[in-house]
Amino acid sequence: MKRDSTEKSEIKITDEVNTSDKNKLRKDINQKTLLQNRVAQEKNVEHEWHSLDIEEYPTYLEEILKKSDWIKQNTTINILSNDFEDKFKLILKKKKIEFINKGGNEIDFFFNPGYKKDFNDLLREFKNKKNQYFKDLSKKQKTNLARKKEIIDEIKKLIDKNQHDNNTYKNFKNLQDAFYNTGQVP
Repeated sequence: MKRDSTEKSEIKITDEVNTSDKNKLRKDINQKTLLQNRVAQEKNVEHEWHSLDIEEYPTYLEEILKKSDWIKQNTTINILSNDFEDKFKLILKKKKIEFINKGGNEIDFFFNPGYKKDFNDLLREFKNKKNQYFKDLSKKQKTNLARKKEIIDEIKKLIDKNQHDNNTYKNFKNLQDAFYNTGQVP
């Protein structure tokens, strides 16, 4: 018994649709899972320093900056910094009230503990380190862009040749591989 060619194409189309639907569903599930994991990690990190005393914040920040993935911790560091500032404002307010109640003048009040200075120094170090990281990344991308332009020029030279042979194709494939492996560009 012979099959009609339209039946075969219909079967292939439905299989492709089912496969693409499955892939789309898998992708959606993976994205949801990643988002849930990310939110859970942020909540865990947030709870880690809520139990810390304000004097321990510089040590905690220093540990984050020593990790290999410090650049990915930008959100965590911002939350940590805001939490530190909120706690410090409360302490500052209490100290100021104590100072005034002891008979001091509000203008003469000064409170700058060592942990505040240490925390600010670490934040400054993080910002400098982050700026340097992005400057280096930008330089690297510019270098990659220049290299990709060179490769494009070499490919144009291959096309301009009157004679095309096996070596031309091999050279083209090598240049194509080099182009794709060059890296990110701005």
